[in-house]
Amino acid sequence: MPALRPSLPLALAALLVAAPAALYAVWYVGYGGEGTATSDNLFGSPGYVADAFAGAAGALGDPLAGGAVAEQHEIEERAADRSARQQRIEG
Repeated sequence: MPALRPSLPLALAALLVAAPAALYAVWYVGYGGEGTATSDNLFGSPGYVADAFAGAAGALGDPLAGGAVAEQHEIEERAADRSARQQRIEG
């Protein structure tokens, strides 16, 4: 059985592993030592995600709200028509 030949040269494979590891090491030296992960962050995340989702959904608009607005406009028009008829009858 022939040996499997790697598709990438060993030097390139080592570079693909070493470069991200070096960048992570630089980041960790600058920012990683403080440890900002707490249980408050863990339990607060679902509420944050829900608020973000609600904001995004609100920005897109509610397709049913257009119908409600149109219905309210129709109700107001009918009331105005009744008021105008009433004034003609009385006047």
